[in-house]
Amino acid sequence: SLNISEHIIQTQPQNRRSFVSLGRKLRPLPDGLMMFAPSNLWSFALTDIFTLSGKLRMSLDLILPRSCAKSDESLATFVGRRLGQEALHRLAEPMIGGIYGGDPSMLSASSTVPQLVEMERAHGSIIRGLMKARSRQSDSGTSSGPRYGALASFDGGISVLVRSILKNLPEDCLITGKSARHIMPGRNAARWTVLCEDNSSYDADFVVLGTPAEKSAALLTEVNFSLASKLQKITRSSALIVNLLYD
Repeated sequence: SLNISEHIIQTQPQNRRSFVSLGRKLRPLPDGLMMFAPSNLWSFALTDIFTLSGKLRMSLDLILPRSCAKSDESLATFVGRRLGQEALHRLAEPMIGGIYGGDPSMLSASSTVPQLVEMERAHGSIIRGLMKARSRQSDSGTSSGPRYGALASFDGGISVLVRSILKNLPEDCLITGKSARHIMPGRNAARWTVLCEDNSSYDADFVVLGTPAEKSAALLTEVNFSLASKLQKITRSSALIVNLLYD
């Protein structure tokens, strides 16, 4: 819609790999890895991410009984139960942190990795389920693993998208450089009034909050204290992205 398709760039095929940092080294993830569970046992056996005891513990997934519990469990509990603590700390935590920016002990296994939970239910083992899925993909000619081809950016960075949206917006429809202080019941015929830090105000039929939970709570205190209290209890973690360039 913005006519900026020519600015889209994708990852370079020769650089499509993922690494984890361990012992002050970047270690490549083994082939056939789905999230944090192996489907290629040979590649898994040769990786230096895990110790021998860690690999043996992960291999127990092949013989451990499946869980009979009907209730959901945390991602940390699920990984630790099926694959062991080394798999949790050396692989699951950094991978889940990179995707969800959250603590595995606070994340639902059935919500974050439903396919692996279903593999345990169906096959009694995550690894066995992944190997069968890999075999089916090989027979059908499809590939498994990360879909690096789906990742894209812009040749001038994400700001290309932002600038294009701004250029296509109607004139005077965007107000920047102002901090909202409170949302109040509307005046006149408006449903809502947004009061800003400089004491200016704006009437609105609808207000969409795109702010962090604690900021939204502060804005809503005067119009919905119950909702503001619930928002105040939501915790979040920050994410840091570091780009490294090598010659």
